[in-house]
Amino acid sequence: FEFPKTINGTKYAHIQIHKLESQEYVIENHIVECSSGSGREVPKEKWSALKGFENLAPVVRTGSLQRQFTIDKLNIANNLDEDNPMGVALFANCIDQMKGVDIVYDSYINEFVLGRKRIFVAPEMLSFSADGSPSFDENDIVFYRLPEEMKNESDPVHEINMELRSEQHNKALNDNLNIISSKCGFGTEHYKFENGQVTTATEVISENSDMYRTLRKHEIPLEDTLKELIRIICRLGKVLGEGVDEETEITIDFDDSIIEDKASERQQDRQDLAAGIMRPEEYRAKWYGESQEEALKNLPQQAQVIE
Repeated sequence: FEFPKTINGTKYAHIQIHKLESQEYVIENHIVECSSGSGREVPKEKWSALKGFENLAPVVRTGSLQRQFTIDKLNIANNLDEDNPMGVALFANCIDQMKGVDIVYDSYINEFVLGRKRIFVAPEMLSFSADGSPSFDENDIVFYRLPEEMKNESDPVHEINMELRSEQHNKALNDNLNIISSKCGFGTEHYKFENGQVTTATEVISENSDMYRTLRKHEIPLEDTLKELIRIICRLGKVLGEGVDEETEITIDFDDSIIEDKASERQQDRQDLAAGIMRPEEYRAKWYGESQEEALKNLPQQAQVIE
């Protein structure tokens, strides 16, 4: 594991290696100076001069067969490097589409740069008036001299309005965003380019939606990872003399507020409560994280309906 740190303007990397040796995990610590070149390891006798590394032990013998770390990765097969045990990012397989969004955006902006109105005028109209001032400012980007072969045209001024393909670019941006959204497991139309900016859907998701299924799929390995991390903390607590039982039951309650509009859901529950469809203790247990028994005890004596 690598932990970057800057001390007195110099960049260092704290490299920690966990190795299973002789029936126990051994942790090795290394400090590398990263200011120039490929890095230079700092000798252990100089660690005391580095703030934050004064009390760092070069080697720690844990005395345990159980590892002191956990690896969190998404529930996605690593199809980029099959021999790598680490996971891949959610957007790892839609890099091309993300580049496509950038290309379309550049083209979208370039469309307006190239599509500015232009006015061509006859050469004689660019002559100077009696007071010496030009009829047209030659530095003005709107006006251009007519080609020689058009000098005999009856109209000395030609206006050219470029047709902007804004709708086509808008559709291209949304198509790319839809592909990215779909490949990331969010379903289609999660992102939308509208009124010059990218917006995100905030409606309450259904249990049959792609977003909901993706969320639940990634929560499966995440729950095991969090439980393992908690048990590691419990074991470390025992080392410090804290009476924490690592075999205790651990419950993970995932909050979906990032992808759900909790305000809308809570308002709906309030309406159900007012209509008598939901009991007050059910509402309190759901929104205050209490058990049904605790919620019943904590209910106000007179309030049976939450406004």
